[in-house]
Amino acid sequence: MLQIKLNANKYEITDKKTTAVLEGSNIIVQQQTIVSPGEYEAEGVEVVYGERAALLVWERLQAVYVFSTESPKIFDKSQFASADVVIIGTEVTQLNKDSISELLEAYDPTVIIASSNTTIDESLTAAMKVQQVPLVKLSEQTLPVEGRDFYQIG
Repeated sequence: MLQIKLNANKYEITDKKTTAVLEGSNIIVQQQTIVSPGEYEAEGVEVVYGERAALLVWERLQAVYVFSTESPKIFDKSQFASADVVIIGTEVTQLNKDSISELLEAYDPTVIIASSNTTIDESLTAAMKVQQVPLVKLSEQTLPVEGRDFYQIG
């Protein structure tokens, strides 16, 4: 089970043994900092770092960490499609139907996570039933079978 929380404007993901920190375009797994495109593995966490997002494969979950609000690049779309989870970077300050639609189309997640620092358009909050929570616990078994869960943590 992965636990995702917001701490000092950065995401912390842990499985009790290993911790990853997502801050800006940096991904830190234990002592390894990942900042450039490529494929990496650290402490059982696989990371495929793209141009505007990165894929983390961890405990049979595929999570795309989106650190740029620009349209996903072709590489990112092709490599990260059909992700279980999309985590929207803390530097993304505004989300509306257009911006989220593009992410949903590119990555097709069942769970979306945004930080409490992100302003979410009211129409999107109502349509997606955004849940305000202090943290999110995820495993392959807890993913929604139908529809999508949208969490705003912090």
